[in-house]
This record gives sequence, structure tokens and C-alpha cells, in this order.
Amino acid sequence: MLPAFQNATLLELALTHASCEGDLNNERLEFLGDAILDMLVTEELYRHMPAASEGQMSVAKAWLVSRKTLAVAARRIDLASAAHFGKSLNREPLPTSVHANLFEAVLGALYLDQGLEPAAEFVRTSLSIELKSAFEDGVEQDHKQRLQEWAQHNAGVLPVYHLIEQAGNYERIAFRMQAEIDGRRFPTAWGRSRKEAERGAALEALLVLDPGICGQDQDGIVGTGPAQAEVDQRQGDGRCGVPGDRLGEEQAGERETQERLEQLQLAHSGDAAARQAAIPEHE
Repeated sequence: MLPAFQNATLLELALTHASCEGDLNNERLEFLGDAILDMLVTEELYRHMPAASEGQMSVAKAWLVSRKTLAVAARRIDLASAAHFGKSLNREPLPTSVHANLFEAVLGALYLDQGLEPAAEFVRTSLSIELKSAFEDGVEQDHKQRLQEWAQHNAGVLPVYHLIEQAGNYERIAFRMQAEIDGRRFPTAWGRSRKEAERGAALEALLVLDPGICGQDQDGIVGTGPAQAEVDQRQGDGRCGVPGDRLGEEQAGERETQERLEQLQLAHSGDAAARQAAIPEHE
């Protein structure tokens, strides 16, 4: 739901996309809203994630202020239904970037209209689901959430996670999990716990199913999701690229699996130093 404005002209400007004819549009308000959003989200993360490192908060913020996340929030409060577009954008569905543009412009306008605290409340309310996810589960958990959403939307089922392998002992243990959707299995992933391995397996499945997680939104605009740092590591070895360039599903996980198996062989060889290096500490 749109917040109440004291200055209706500001709201009208925030909802006027640059595709409209004339010189007045929401681009300047979008610029302002983008800066305010960064500050407000950073403060929320600082206050509610006291144990998180700077790097963890940076990853969480990148996801929360990404075009994809803002577009979801904009659709939730149906900003597009009140917006004005030019002829070039009179189509459905609207690009992800347009929804995100509206969100930031409205935030910028609300800040000018009423100040920082109402703007902060708008962010806390409109992004409440995403903020709660970041606070409680951490951004890595979002891999499983996004895979579940994809599976429900495209296959009408929930993902299933299979334990493929378990190695080590009760002090140092590793798990290899695999995600399955409607009979289709995806590359495996290792983790120091089953939950960690499931998150990795969910990410592997998303890398196969969703080009957007490789940094490309549906409308071709580069975005940053919660997995972007991990994706960047995969880009160097060819495991993540434009659609069609990615290795086959089984090949994609083969290298990681082989390396992990070699580490585990060292771990069982009796060499204490090698064992400690090969099996990460159990959390």
C-alpha cells in the first residue's frame, strides 16, 4: 500500500517514469532514493545482526537493495498500478528494473515529503519479509528459499535434498548433498553440516535453472543477488556464464566433487596435519 503523502505533487512525480513525454520524471527521485535506501538498510543490518561481519552485512545489503528484491517489494504494494509510463512501456510484464525504479523514487519522494523516519518505516514495512529472512536465516539461506520458489512456480512441487555422501567422524565431518526437483537431479555440494550442504546444493541447482543468479536479471540488467560473491568465484572456472555457456549439469559439480574426494582421502590417510586441513571444523 502506498504511504500517505502531504505533497501529492511529489508522489505524482515519483510515479512518472522516464519513458513518459516531457522533462519531468522520477529519475532524480530514484537517484535520491537509492542513496537513502543504502543508508537505511545498512542501519537495519547493523542493529539486527550484531554478530555479522562486515563482509556478511555487505552481502546481505547487496541482496536487499538489488533490483530483483526491490521489484518484489514494488509488486507487493502494487506501485505499477498507480504509475505513469510512456508508450514504449505499455506492456506486461514490466521489466524488473522498472519496478525497482518506482520503489526507489517513491522512497526518495517520501524522504523529501516527511523526513528520514517515515522513509525508514516505509523500508521496514515494504521489505519486512526480506529483512526478516536476512536477520534470522542469513543470506545464504536464501538459496533454498529461491529454489523453493522456482520449484513451486515452475514444477508445482518442493525441492528434495538427498544425502549422497558423509565422511569424517563426529569431530570433523563433511556432507555431500544433492537437490532434486520433479525427478531432475542437480550437481552436488559439500558442507560442514547437512544444512550448509543443502544451501550449497540449492545454489548449484539455481546456477543451472536461473541465469539471473549469475548476475543477469530477466531484463538484461546486471544485478547482485545474495549468491553473487560465490557466483564470482565460479565465473573464473567456467561454471557460471551466459545461458548456453555453462557446463553440463554433471560436469559442473564434477571438479568440486573430485577435489573434495581427494581431500577426504588425505583425511583418512592417517596424516593428522592432512586430516585437519581436509576436514573443516564442525559447527
